[in-house]
Parts: sequence; C-alpha cells; structure tokens
Amino acid sequence: IVADLLAGDPLEAALPARMPSPCTWADPALFPQIRLTGGRGALPADAVRHVTTMLQISKPGDVYPGLATVTEHCDAGSLAEFAWTLFETWRFHGMQAKDSWALHALGLLGDDETVRRLTPLVRAWPGENAHHRAVEGLTVLAAIGTDTALRHLHGISQRVPFKALKKRAREKIDEVAEGLGLTTDQLADRLVPDLGLADDGSTVIDYGPRRFTVTFDEQLRPCVRDETGKLRKALPAPGVKDDPELAPAERRRFAALKKEVRTIASDQLRRLEAAMVTGRSWTAAEFRELLVEHPLLRHLVHRLVWLGDGDGVVTAFRVAEDLTLADVHDDAWTLPADATVRLAHPLHLGDELEVWADLFADYEILQPFPQLGRPVHAFTDEEATGH
Repeated sequence: IVADLLAGDPLEAALPARMPSPCTWADPALFPQIRLTGGRGALPADAVRHVTTMLQISKPGDVYPGLATVTEHCDAGSLAEFAWTLFETWRFHGMQAKDSWALHALGLLGDDETVRRLTPLVRAWPGENAHHRAVEGLTVLAAIGTDTALRHLHGISQRVPFKALKKRAREKIDEVAEGLGLTTDQLADRLVPDLGLADDGSTVIDYGPRRFTVTFDEQLRPCVRDETGKLRKALPAPGVKDDPELAPAERRRFAALKKEVRTIASDQLRRLEAAMVTGRSWTAAEFRELLVEHPLLRHLVHRLVWLGDGDGVVTAFRVAEDLTLADVHDDAWTLPADATVRLAHPLHLGDELEVWADLFADYEILQPFPQLGRPVHAFTDEEATGH
C-alpha cells in the first residue's frame, strides 16, 4: 500500500526535489510492527521504510500528503508506538538536529500516551541547554492537539522554572485558542478533565465484597468513605476476602486518580483565585456547564461566593450541594439566563461580608483559598483626604 503511494500521482508531485538519504539508525526490524486496521496483518519492512521516508520529508505545517493514507489504513495505537520508538532511537543516537524529524513524527502519529511520555522531557530540556528542542516539543504537543495534549501544553505555560519556555508555551496556547475562537482562559476551562467521575463528583472503588466512595475536599484531595459512610484515613489495601483481580486493579486506578488530581488541583485553585482578583467573568451558560456541572470543579464551586449580574442588578450567591443557588439570606435564587458571573472579592460584598462568613461557618464550609477571610486594605480618613 505505502509503496504504491510513493509511486503514484499526485503524491509523486509532492516529493522534494532532493530526497533524503536513508536513515541508517532507523531500522524497521528493530521497531514495533505497524498493524493494518481490521486485523489485516502488519506492514512489511520495505513499506515501513517508506513510512519513515514520509516522516523524513514532512515538516511542521508541510506534511507529506501520503501520511494521511497511512493513518487511514493503519492502526493508530501501533503508529504511535512506532513513532515513540523512532523518537527514542533518535535520542539514543545523540539527538542530531538534522534528524529532528523523529521528534516531529510524534506530532503526526502520537496519541495521549505520547503526550504523557514527552511532557517531562520537554520540561527538562531547557535545563540541559536544549531550549530550542524544548520549543520544538511544544510544537509537537500542539500538533497532537488532543485535550490531553493541550492540557499538558497549558500546564507548561503555567508551571515551569524556565521563563523563555513558559512564554513560548503561552504563545502556543494563545494560537490554539485563537484558532478555536476562544480566549486562553476559555480554552483552559474546556480542558479540565472529568476523570471519569459520576455527575455528583464521586467515584466508587470496587473491591468486590467491599466498595468505597471517593469524593474530594476543598483542596481537591480525595476523601474515602466505606459503605457505612465512615470517613477513612486512606483507601485500605486489598484483603484476603477481596476479589484477587478486581481489588488490585481498582487500587491502581485510585492511585492514578490521586496522582492526576494532585496536578490538576494546583492549576485550578490558582486559576480561580486569579479570576477573583482580576474580575474575570463567565456567561450564565458557561458558569453552569463548565463550573457548576463539572464533576471535579463542583467541589470548589460550592465553597465560594459568586456574583450574578443580570439586568444591572448584582446579587451575591452560593451554589448548594444539590446545585441550587441561594442568596445571602439562604433563600433560593435564580440566575438570569443573560447574566454574567464573577467570583466575589471581599471588596464587592460590603456589609454582607460578615453575614456570608457566618453562613459558611454555620455550614462548616471550608474555602479552597482565602475569599471571605481575605485581608482588604483601605485608606484611613487621613490618607483619603490628604493624598
């Protein structure tokens, strides 16, 4: 199939005037097979060499069109694994700049697992005097373009010690957001994963005879309760009476969930606190869909005071556990469909601040970051009149 692609028209017209020399280190015999879809076997070694050539002559923004047919007829998972092995072989042979196509091949054939493997390397490369390679890695993440890829790209734009790389990552995120007709913040809202949680923001860890319900606290730390509702300090290890296959698998799932939430939590807490300080707003529909009804973020949303601005009237409100809205008097309140929503800063709450603080104390609601108890500084009478 691939040999025919290279020999036929119009693909032949897309070939460069000077073809690259065969890559001596990219031996198909050492790489995992590229499987055809539908269980039709795998590409022979000669065809795999042609795929490698297609990757060699492809550049970001100028991809050899024959690769589209390859991805159509070949299994995506095997292509991703092939590309990763190609990339790792390039790393083993010294990561020569002339063969950096092996890095960009990840952007053409990679998947979410590729993203998870590549991101730590991109974060580390600037510290190894490889800033340019790290920037190419950002291009690869953007090219993969899945929610997972964009989420990791956004994470780099927020949390790396290398200012130049952080700046370039922000530029990439801005480019992606602009292409989607969104702001960077709006894109970030849409990239928060639901982690497979139920609509009520929980998940069940099933050991067979025993089941544990996991929810999250004000810092998005997992909270484990047994079937009686008793809070456990941690998820217990599987016992002799638990299902020997299901229980260990579920414990591993919980460990992976806990690890992923730890990374997500720091990002979301910082984003929401920044939104409060800068006065960022959401439409009523965005607020409901992206925050209130999000299985993970709902655990933060109901611990904060919000402002709804509809018809020129600003109302402070909170989101109850059942997702209904209530005002400062704890009376039910309806958010107008055309309203905008902001996080309340203490400066906005005036005389209601202490009432809200008492209400949250009565309900024993802990906040994810200082809001109602946030220090507010004001001019003294002398300062206000004298300057």
